[in-house]
Amino acid sequence: MGIIKNSVFAFATTLALQSSVQAAFQEPHVIKDKFETLEQVKDALRKEGLESSDLIIGVDFTGSNQVQGRHTFNGRCLHEISRHNQNPYQAAIKIISSSLQEFDDDDIYPVYRFGDHETKGYRVLPLTSNMPEEGYEGFDDVMRAYSSAANTLTFSGPTTFVPMIKKAINIIKSKEENGQYPYHILLILTDGAINDDYQGNINAIVKASNYPLSIIAVGVGDGPWDKMIQFDDDIPKRKYDNFQFVEFHEQVRDLDHMDEGDEEDFATAALQEIPEQYQKIKELGLMNAKRPVYKTPYAQGRTSDTQGKQASKKSKKWWKFG
Repeated sequence: MGIIKNSVFAFATTLALQSSVQAAFQEPHVIKDKFETLEQVKDALRKEGLESSDLIIGVDFTGSNQVQGRHTFNGRCLHEISRHNQNPYQAAIKIISSSLQEFDDDDIYPVYRFGDHETKGYRVLPLTSNMPEEGYEGFDDVMRAYSSAANTLTFSGPTTFVPMIKKAINIIKSKEENGQYPYHILLILTDGAINDDYQGNINAIVKASNYPLSIIAVGVGDGPWDKMIQFDDDIPKRKYDNFQFVEFHEQVRDLDHMDEGDEEDFATAALQEIPEQYQKIKELGLMNAKRPVYKTPYAQGRTSDTQGKQASKKSKKWWKFG
């Protein structure tokens, strides 16, 4: 009789644990756009009590950047460096970094590259070999480093966010202090042509919802953006809606004649979800480094079962961290 009671108790305990893990990864409330100006976004952040954030930047150097500016960048390579005009990568970095400057204590920016001939789809590296350990000091240093990289790197592929998201999580974990993780924003600048490991990217975004990390993906170039939109709104089993996609050229129609109004429209769209994301991070206690982190459940996106299983096998090794 005692054996039966013990078995029933063990079974009930297992069910309760499974239920708690599933509850932690219910489909998140999708954050809707509600701010019309950048100042409204900043006011909302102040009301949420955000005093400090750190910006991490990832830049896409895949080969498709050479052709993805046919319609949106007058047929030029999206990474073209000119004395007279900014390219979309330069413009996006400038606008986002300046918009968040009020909430950035140290003005230091770690910037990484992916998709070039050295990183491909397997890792990220500092934008330049001389990047200080903590990152570049100030916007001017970032721009100098970017110009150097854009002029010297060999583009390759494929496009995947998995190594960049992993890097951002590891940065957060390395900055634990007194049992607390600092809040970070990961800005990914990409031409968006994700063709490999779609399910792996979904799993990476789900994994990131365990941490105080907001992900903003800025799409530059011609698109298409269907996968980015799915990442934004259609990923189940996250703790919170942690991914925002914005198409750069939807807000900035003519980059060569961009004005302050265009810059504000883009910044407002890109930072639209940050206040509510920060609110959810606080509610969930994600800045508490001592809380238990559950293994990420399989999060099937809009792809076939075969594609999902193959992608999961590719990503299996990666998910051993954390």
